[in-house]
Order: sequence, then C-alpha cells, then structure tokens
Amino acid sequence: MKLKTLVFVLVGLGIIAATAALFYANRILLAERFAVWPARTVPLWGILLLAFAVGLGVSLAFSLARESRLALARWRENRTRREAQLVDSLYAEGNETLLSGLPAAALEKFRAVLARSPRRVDALLKAGKLLLKQGRGEEARELHMRAHRAAPAEMGPLYALVDDATSCNDTDTARTYLQRIIELKPDEALRALRRLRDLDMAHGDWDSALTLQERLEKASLGEPGSARGEKMTRLGILYQIACRTAEQGQHKESQQALRRLVKSDPHFVPAWKALGESQRAAGDGESAVTTWLEGYEATHAPVLLTTLEDHFLSRERPERAIEVFRRAVASSQPDTVPRFFLGKLFYRLEMLDEALAEFSALQGRSSYTPTLSYYMARILERRGLHHEANVHYRRIVREGRLLSTQYRCLTCEAHYDAWLDRCSQCGNWNSVQVDFREDTSLDELGISSAPVYSTEGS
Repeated sequence: MKLKTLVFVLVGLGIIAATAALFYANRILLAERFAVWPARTVPLWGILLLAFAVGLGVSLAFSLARESRLALARWRENRTRREAQLVDSLYAEGNETLLSGLPAAALEKFRAVLARSPRRVDALLKAGKLLLKQGRGEEARELHMRAHRAAPAEMGPLYALVDDATSCNDTDTARTYLQRIIELKPDEALRALRRLRDLDMAHGDWDSALTLQERLEKASLGEPGSARGEKMTRLGILYQIACRTAEQGQHKESQQALRRLVKSDPHFVPAWKALGESQRAAGDGESAVTTWLEGYEATHAPVLLTTLEDHFLSRERPERAIEVFRRAVASSQPDTVPRFFLGKLFYRLEMLDEALAEFSALQGRSSYTPTLSYYMARILERRGLHHEANVHYRRIVREGRLLSTQYRCLTCEAHYDAWLDRCSQCGNWNSVQVDFREDTSLDELGISSAPVYSTEGS
C-alpha cells in the first residue's frame, strides 16, 4: 500500500473514532426528544443524521449533474471531432480525385462534404469552380453566394463571383464585386485592380484601363518584380490609345505618342509598325519607309521587312523593295532572316532563279522555318526537277507542320498565319514572332530578343 493511501486511511479512521467518541460522550443529550410537530418528536441524533443525509444528497446530486454535463460535452466534442475528421477526409479525397483528372467524381466528393458541412467555404468554392467549368453557371453562382454569406469578409468567394459574372459576360456585376473587394481591403487589392483593368482592356476602354494602370503602378511599388511588368502593360495600353488616335485621323498626336513609345523601348515592334503606317496615312510615305527601316535596325523584326515589301509593291516599286532587302542582308549579322525574306520577295515577284539562289544559300545553315522547304519544293517543281522537289515535300510531311502557320506567340504558343501586334489568346503585346525552329535561338537568327508586353502586370 502506498504511503499516501495509508495516510488517508489512518486519517479516515481517526475521524470515525473521534466522531464515535463525541457521540458516546454526548449520548444522553443526543437521546433528547426534538419536537418537529406538535404531536411528533424525534431524537436529536435523528435530526443530525437527517441533516447530514440531506447535505450529502444535495452534494451528490450537484456532483452527478456536473459530471453528466461534462460527459455530455465530451461526447459532443468527440462526435464533432469525428465528424470534422470525416469531412476533412472527404475533402482530401475530393482534392486527390480532382488531381487524378476526374472532375465529375471530385464534384460528388465535395457535394458529400457540403451535405455534412453546408457552410464549409473551401468546399463551396471548389464545387462551384467545377460547376462553372462544366458550364453550369447558375449552380456555381449559387454555391459561391453561399460561400460569400458564410464568410462575407473573405476575398475568395468574391473573386469566385467575379469569375461567375465574367463567364456569362456580365461585366457590370463583375465590376461591382471587384469594387467591393477594393473597398474591403484597399491595401491588398492589386489583384482586383488588375482584373478591373483587364475588363476595360477586353472591352477596348483604354482610357479607363490607363487610369487603373496608373493606380496599379502606385499600389505595386513595393511588390518584388512587378515594376517592369506594370511598365510594359502601360506601354501596351498607350500603344492602343495611339492606334485609336490614328484611326480617328489625328495622325500628328498619334505619331507623337508612338515616337515616345519607341524612345521608351526601341524593341517595341508594334509601335514602329504603327508609327510608319500613321505617317503613310498622313501622306508621308518616305518618312514611313525611314521609320520602318529604323525599326528593323533596332529590332530585326521580319514583320517590318514584309511591311516594307507590301508598301513598295503596292506602289509598283519592286526594285526599291529588293534594294531595301539586300541592304538588310548586307547589314545583318547573321543574315539568315533577311535573306529568307529576300527569297520570299523574289518568289512573289516570279523571279524564281533569284529566289532559289537565296533559299539555296540557307541550306545547311539553318532549317529554321517550315516554309523554306515549301518554297524550295515549289521552285524546283516549276523548273521540272521533280525528284529534288519531292525531297522537300517529304520533309514537310515528315515534320508535320502546317505551312500556313508562320507566326507563334512566345508566351502562350498560339499559332497564326499572319503577324499580330497583340496575341488574341493571351493578350500580350510584342509576343507574336516568326515561327522558327526551337533548336535555333532568336539571337542566332539575328532577331533581337524583344520584351513581351504582358496583361498580367507582373
């Protein structure tokens, strides 16, 4: 027996002995009758025993009630914990199923989570996002509204509602939610400002986009790595405003704005091209030619060569186009790109011998574009050299490239059969370039690595 237990036993026995001694010493007094009713008396020891029993009973009752409450609370806590563990397990299974590429099964898992925990925000957002991808916008919006009601101060449900509104082209509603985000957390609203700006750009509201862009630049001063991205986006917006000004016939203002752009970044190819087009539209063709030549010297962008080509041929001055292209070949190191476009010019002018000479000079130097083999095959076929032509045709088939696809966005890999100042898929400016082979770098081909003007702002 432990010492502590022994002490308690001895103390208990001592108390009992003391109580017995007291009762024995006062046995006559305890035998006295106590009147509890006019005709009813009870020994005093009975009164004491009753009082002790009542006190003990009340104490035991309170103790039992307290223990019952604690036991019930523990049971509820354990049940809640088990339920939370089950819900967490279902949610984790939903995420794993989603990562496995089974969105429909994942949606059912998230629905099971919501059946047990209807106000769980992350499950509401996940289920809503999956429904939105399935084209079930109304159901998605209902879940996202539930998430917003469950957590009105959180940004996730509000951004989800913005996505819902954007998916159904409800621009006004999307703007309302974005403005609410900015009001709730103005110090953390960069994403909302970018979304607002992107909405303006998507609808061609360039003036409003520029205003938001200026706010973004001020708000993101302390954000690492964002300054350059925001600057490039602003240049893209300014470019669009300058183009709109030119379309309105205000060529002087447009040219001033475009000159500022090429001065700010000489590698901005669309600004060079648009500046020359504005000069030509204003009746100053020679200045346009000078601008495109300066732009090519700064960027080595093939689109400026093709612009010069179209300009001279539209004025029936092919000899000037040939002169400009030959000058570009002579001044470029390496001369791969301008030589290829000189060959294309000769082919367009039906100067097949000259075209073949230029294309042949590229053989073995770089197989950099899918159209080179095509032009070689066409020229050889027209000269009756069918066997040699078939060699190039087989190369085209083996490579599996579409001849009409000559341009590629450096950002999103979208392909086009004509040059664009801004990619229609990702919205970036200055990113669409000639689709050369990936094993030949732009620097090796003589094309300057131009910055991409992103709509992401960072």
